[in-house]
This record gives sequence, C-alpha cells and structure tokens, in this order.
Amino acid sequence: RDDILKLEELYSIFNKYRDNISIMKRYTPLWVFFSARGGIYLHETISSYKNVEGKQVFSTLCVVNSESGTVCLSPGHAKNSVLSEQLESLVRDVSLWERDAWFRQVSGICDRSIAAY
Repeated sequence: RDDILKLEELYSIFNKYRDNISIMKRYTPLWVFFSARGGIYLHETISSYKNVEGKQVFSTLCVVNSESGTVCLSPGHAKNSVLSEQLESLVRDVSLWERDAWFRQVSGICDRSIAAY
C-alpha cells in the first residue's frame, strides 16, 4: 500500500549513512513527512520509534498534513499554530497564486519550520 511508511528501511539507510561519516561527531537530521493523514499522531508514532535517537544522532521531525496544511513540529510546539495557519492559507488559496510564487511561499514556511528548532 502507498500509505505505509517503511520506517525500518528509512532508518537503515540513514544509519548506514551516519556510520560512513567519521568527520561529524554530532549532527541533527531533519525528517519531514508529508501525509494526507499526517499530524500529531503520526509525529508521535514516528518519534517513538526505537531508532529515532542513537548514540551520535538526534533526529528532528516535522509532520505536515498535505491536505489541510497542518504543521506539527512536536506536540505542543509554540510555532505549530502559526506555521499551520500560514500553510493552511496557502493550501486553501493555491489556485490564486502563480506556481513559482506559491512554491516560494511554501519554501519560506519550510525555512521557518527548520529555524523553529
């Protein structure tokens, strides 16, 4: 099925990548998941997975509901509401924007999401 996340495969690929980097002692990867059914529950499911945190890595997760525009940086995060309102407005008004301008606005929201960490 298309809606099944293959988390074990994702983490396996990431762990192989991490093991091959000897220069960096600590780094924070950002995982961004877009899902039509995404939100706080998907965030909690992914973040509770046993391999999200390891000895040398702390993962940051961002889950975006691709239909509503809801953003979940983490449960109760102060920026969830602000970023969700901005993205919800863009999703709702997508037909009013020129394609490139719309993508620039969405990119700006993604940049602010990353900066919120």
